[in-house]
Formats: sequence, C-alpha cells, structure tokens
Amino acid sequence: DADNSPELVTSIHKLIDGKVEYTDNKFIYHNNGTEMPISAAAASIRELAPFEFLVEKTSISKDVLLIDEPEAHLHPQWIVEYARLVVLMYKKTGTKFFIASHSTDFVSAVKYIAEKEGVVSSLAFYYAEEDKKQKYMYNYHSIGTDIEPIFESFNKSLDKISEYGGW
Repeated sequence: DADNSPELVTSIHKLIDGKVEYTDNKFIYHNNGTEMPISAAAASIRELAPFEFLVEKTSISKDVLLIDEPEAHLHPQWIVEYARLVVLMYKKTGTKFFIASHSTDFVSAVKYIAEKEGVVSSLAFYYAEEDKKQKYMYNYHSIGTDIEPIFESFNKSLDKISEYGGW
C-alpha cells in the first residue's frame, strides 16, 4: 500500500543519478550498470536515496520522520536539494518532518521552497534558547515562519571568529 508517487520517485532517481534497491537487509545503489552498497556511495546519495524506498515501497502519508542534522556532511548544493525533497515529499505524500538543523542554507531553502510550492502555511520553525537557570537545558519557542531568530543564533559563530581572529 505504497504512496507510489511516480513523479516524486522520478525526481529522486534524477537527483541521485540512479536507483536504490533494498535486498538481503541492505540498500544497494544502482547507476548505469554499477551497483554498490549505499554505505559506499557519496554522502549526498546516502542521505537522499532512502527517500526513494520510503516513497516507492511504503505508505508514509501519516508518518512523522525525525531527522537530525541531515545537512551535516552535504555540499551546500545538496543541502538545498535535500530541503526541496523534504518539501516535495510533504506536498505529495503528506509526510510530516521534524528536523534539527544548524544550517542557514537548509532553513532558508525549506522556507522559500515551501512558499513557492504553496505549503508554507504548514511550516513551523522552532528556536532553541539556552535556559539561563539550568546549564545544558534549552527552551524551545515556536516562531512560525519567521526564521530571523534562527539566523541570529547561528551568527554567534561570527562573534567567535571576531573574538579569536581579532577583526
């Protein structure tokens, strides 16, 4: 009972320049007659390919996927591609995502691609703020689609560069 969104599966195939198959309890990446375990493929393929399996082989329309920092090992271009895929999966299948990210590229891409795709009203960004009374504890604030507080938080790295680099 898969969602079987052919358009979305085709987009994923183009994006990863191949296909993924799940056999013998492992994912195999196929590209132009070559096959390899997904673990041996490039980081972008490892991050994006499992979505093909989810879209083509399962029914994920009512599920929530929890993803922690998917952009951590991706080139900036692939961060944007990943964000686009997340937005399109939501739009086509209704799958909901809860994603933790430290990437301004990812946050921006999700927001602006969701606007273009007409699903921005379904977005909810949250901002984590360190608790002033309890060390290593955080308070989370819903900020809707106003991503400016997230950028202010990420800009702390510029303060550290200035401090250590003296500019």
